[in-house]
Amino acid sequence: MKDDTNRYGDIIDMPHHVSAKRRQMTLGERAGQFSAFAALTGLDDKMDETARLTDTRLEPDDDRIARIDACLQYLIDNAADMLEVTVVYFVADELKSGGEYRMHSGTFRRIDEYGSFLVLTDGLCIPIQDIWEISAEGLVIT
Repeated sequence: MKDDTNRYGDIIDMPHHVSAKRRQMTLGERAGQFSAFAALTGLDDKMDETARLTDTRLEPDDDRIARIDACLQYLIDNAADMLEVTVVYFVADELKSGGEYRMHSGTFRRIDEYGSFLVLTDGLCIPIQDIWEISAEGLVIT
């Protein structure tokens, strides 16, 4: 075996070369050269999106539709009372099929008949066709 102890003896004590034409890299830039290489950029994001679950939109039966209509009519008839409502409604997912059901409580403002929205005083507009369940204070529907 060859003795390598004195192989670099002639240059070991020389000063480090600094280029006059190029700026010296920061430590972060130097470390970046040796960081893990992501050959499949975006794969982790795609996997996370694929794994994310969505709910299937449920189709209301005639009985549920009748109860929702009765509650909406009650709200229209008593709009001046500023009733508190709790609404469960479907929000479609923007990236994949399905979506999620959300629950929101607020004060009833009006029904936008042109756009078919339930409008609350906090500015939330819920499409009437997306309402799954609605309840209001003082409302009893049998």
